[in-house]
Amino acid sequence: MRKDRILVIEDESELGKALKIILELNMFDVFVAENGNEALAILANNQVDLVLCDINLPDMSGYDILTIVRSNNKLEGMPFIFMTAFADDAEIQSGLKAGASAYLTKPFTSKELVATIKKRLEMSRSKTPSV
Repeated sequence: MRKDRILVIEDESELGKALKIILELNMFDVFVAENGNEALAILANNQVDLVLCDINLPDMSGYDILTIVRSNNKLEGMPFIFMTAFADDAEIQSGLKAGASAYLTKPFTSKELVATIKKRLEMSRSKTPSV
């Protein structure tokens, strides 16, 4: 059985490495990108099941990446989770309206991270394909 593949988009390389280790210990395959262009290249060349994305990135925002993902027929239904240290209720609502599946506010625990990812993957799988 194939492991779920997660793309982590995080410009702080130590945090990206830590997230990769946590997710691999929880039986996920993990790609890590440190900027938007790298992330888009990974998405174009690999099958990814879920994106975990920081909002503030050096070359484009997480919102820019979300917009690109949601406009791609192959990726539009993929779970997309924002993670950020700067989240007030208005920003969370804005992210969800833009098409994010969930929001994780830093700092979060590994338990919260894994539970959120598993829940979003489950929800994604339970959606019936439209006819």
